[in-house]
Amino acid sequence: MINQKRLISYSALLPLFLILYLHFVKYFLLNNRWIRGFGLAICLLIAFCYPGYAQYSNSWINFNQPYFKVSVSKDAIYRLTYTDLLSANFPVNSIDPRLIKLYHRGVEQAIFVEGETDAVFNTGDYIEFFGQKNDGTLDRKLYKPASLQPHSYFNLYSDTTAYFLTFSFIPPGGK
Repeated sequence: MINQKRLISYSALLPLFLILYLHFVKYFLLNNRWIRGFGLAICLLIAFCYPGYAQYSNSWINFNQPYFKVSVSKDAIYRLTYTDLLSANFPVNSIDPRLIKLYHRGVEQAIFVEGETDAVFNTGDYIEFFGQKNDGTLDRKLYKPASLQPHSYFNLYSDTTAYFLTFSFIPPGGK
């Protein structure tokens, strides 16, 4: 497991290292192009391979719990019934419905769970949420500059997006 504090402290030193390297090149190696290029290549290699600068886009995932994919292809209110969840092997009989969560693009979404007050997911209970179809939000990164994107309402590849349903056996401290 990666120690987050350690990454932050080392990543704070990297800009200092780059500044020191540039001063070294400026004052000592200005006339030798080969050494200057080699030093810059090493510096860039360290900067781009350094784990402190990696993107942690999956930091919302808890790898100790299961996730169930819910595909959505239009803007609507979706209802997941007891039968739907049971057919997807979601453990409806063994979890507290108050501990069910839904994620979309790494952000927890608001859900309504009918019958959650008794802490049991009964056959008449269901989960409702507002789902939105896939749009061009993630395509924006493909266009430089972003203003060249032809439209932001449609995705280049698919109109279907994924929501992820999960649960926890342990309630968080706030509940």
